[in-house]
Amino acid sequence: MLSTWLAGFIPRRTWHLLHRAGYIAFALGLAHGVAAGSDTEHWVTHVVYTASVGSLLGAAYLRFLARDWAAAHPARHVPRQHMQ
Repeated sequence: MLSTWLAGFIPRRTWHLLHRAGYIAFALGLAHGVAAGSDTEHWVTHVVYTASVGSLLGAAYLRFLARDWAAAHPARHVPRQHMQ
């Protein structure tokens, strides 16, 4: 969120690097939690890890794959019918 708030005040290239660093920080934090976390053996932690990875994969799908599908299948214009 911080990178989004700063978007209008810092150069675009700096913002882009800061924004991408968030993805790296998430991946490193998740890897650390799985490998060295003291709560890793609890089932609740596994649910949180799975939900985190699932939401990341879902967001990546919407961002990259669904965008390409939408570009390949443009919406058809359907004229509006007037109410009488």
